[in-house]
Amino acid sequence: MAGDKKQKLALKVSNTIKKYLDSQKWRYSVSNDQLSFSFGITTDRLPFQYQISVSPESESVYLSVGQDLVVPHDKRIAMAYALCAVNDYLVDGCFDYSVSEGKMSFRVVVAYGDAEFGATTVEYMINVAYSTLDKLNDAIVDYVEDRIDQREFLGKML
Repeated sequence: MAGDKKQKLALKVSNTIKKYLDSQKWRYSVSNDQLSFSFGITTDRLPFQYQISVSPESESVYLSVGQDLVVPHDKRIAMAYALCAVNDYLVDGCFDYSVSEGKMSFRVVVAYGDAEFGATTVEYMINVAYSTLDKLNDAIVDYVEDRIDQREFLGKML
């Protein structure tokens, strides 16, 4: 019974996300279970792939933003240091990073439980991810593509 209640609540939250995306006239795909949405946003330098998933079990919404950029082996430790330091300053959201793969993503999680989950929360989650990535994107790309050195990179990131 508790599982049914959580599933119904998750579908209600999912419907809120769908209505928000529709109101913005965004193109997206939705999973068969109606609990995950995928869409892309392109900045002036990189495309970002957004994934929003509703978890009935944890009663939370998980937004993850990935990109195709792969950090070269010789720059992965500096990138790990910079992203770890940046995470210390972020109020909402955080970077996830795989040193072995050289890939990063940005994550925002909001628990909903019995609280009202509205369009403003969806908009906030998307905007937090977008604004954080937009602010740091140039430094990340410039470092990966050898336009700035490690010292400049860390200075821009921190």
